[in-house]
Amino acid sequence: MGDALFLALDATLVRPLPPAQLTWLQKLLNEPGDHFESRVVFGHLPNWPVAVGREKEYLGDHEFEAVLRKGSASLYLSGHHHAFYPGVHGGVLYISQAALGSGPRRLIGQSDPSPRAITLLTFGADGSLEVEAFAGSDFSTPIVWHTLPSSIRHEDFELIRRDLATGSKPGPGSP
Repeated sequence: MGDALFLALDATLVRPLPPAQLTWLQKLLNEPGDHFESRVVFGHLPNWPVAVGREKEYLGDHEFEAVLRKGSASLYLSGHHHAFYPGVHGGVLYISQAALGSGPRRLIGQSDPSPRAITLLTFGADGSLEVEAFAGSDFSTPIVWHTLPSSIRHEDFELIRRDLATGSKPGPGSP
């Protein structure tokens, strides 16, 4: 779509991605060269956990993360956890999508469920990426990032909120 390349993964099983899929992804991320300013990879399961009750339902694939980083992926979008969180791990931006319908979940370390929300991605011609999420009955209420945990820790893993990660831009509503 324009200057953005979108790549869909079959990321539905709780395990690292199959080698053939990683090879396919690596080829597609590297093949276009400088033709695309943004490279968005998306799949159902997140690479790292963000929601209570789903702590064991993720890929946990370090090789996948390396392919995303080396292929200059702009981000990895995922669902399944039903909680919005824009976080960085290993130099890769991961965005966990909120639920639109039933089943919103709590972020790890939080007491209230994540609101139902949509995520808006705005790609700049210079490769910049703005990330916003909107909640409310008409999805017009911005989710203010400083209301989200500064990081999500689970076992030996930590995901840092994007606006607090080294070299990142402030998030919506940041002080």
